[in-house]
Amino acid sequence: MDREYNGRKYSTKEFAELFNVSKHTLFFYEKIGLFMPAGRDNNGYRYYTASQIMIFDIILTLKTIGIPLENIMDYISSESPERLISIFQVEKKKIDRKISELKHIRSSLSIQTDLLIDSYNKDEGFTEIRYFPKTNILETANTSISPDVDNEEKWSQLYSSLAESSSKSDMLNQGSRILLSDIINGRFSRVNSIFIKKDGNTDSEIPEGLYGVIYTRKDYEDFDSVYKSLLEMMEKEDYKPVSDAYEEYVIPDIPKKNNWSSITRIRIKAEKRTRE
Repeated sequence: MDREYNGRKYSTKEFAELFNVSKHTLFFYEKIGLFMPAGRDNNGYRYYTASQIMIFDIILTLKTIGIPLENIMDYISSESPERLISIFQVEKKKIDRKISELKHIRSSLSIQTDLLIDSYNKDEGFTEIRYFPKTNILETANTSISPDVDNEEKWSQLYSSLAESSSKSDMLNQGSRILLSDIINGRFSRVNSIFIKKDGNTDSEIPEGLYGVIYTRKDYEDFDSVYKSLLEMMEKEDYKPVSDAYEEYVIPDIPKKNNWSSITRIRIKAEKRTRE
């Protein structure tokens, strides 16, 4: 915009319009002592001068990049380059932390979005043999727990242990591990651990490979039939289960109001049977 750097005076309205701010912004900055009018005319109205344009531009620039008003006031009053360097260094660290947090949230959303896209249009009981890449997981200690009322306290402890070592966005990507030995012996509801999927280095992983997969909207108490269907499909396709089962929840822990909000993808690593 064109600005006049001569000796002219600006009314409050004119000065505010120069920077596309409201008059109330100028009044507020005056109230807190950050930016004062140059003076008052004979009628008592505030006025500003061209010499104040640059300093107000600096104030707005610092505010735009996220520096708090109290820090701007500190710099304006001290007029110290060292103080400005210190302020910038502090703000840079804050921005770096925010960038890291946003990247983490984006990663969590990406993991859940991929699962949602993969799952929401699958028919109930849809099965397939399919390759999956490695998935990094953060996992609770091994335990044996059934999803019934008597174990409510233990479930709470497991979820709390995950939450303490994770961010809130990580908790979107929950799942449970069922041991292969329990699968073989028909104990489909005994959870060995719960996990969250996340990018980056973790102590555990779901290994890459071919998996027998089934998608279900059934409640947990009906999972026996779900696992039996998955194992029957694998048997029919001449595959055998060779890993624990991984239950991956789409939008977990939401009271079911419609079918799509309760999808679970279950997968077990599959190996082709050898024929003698």
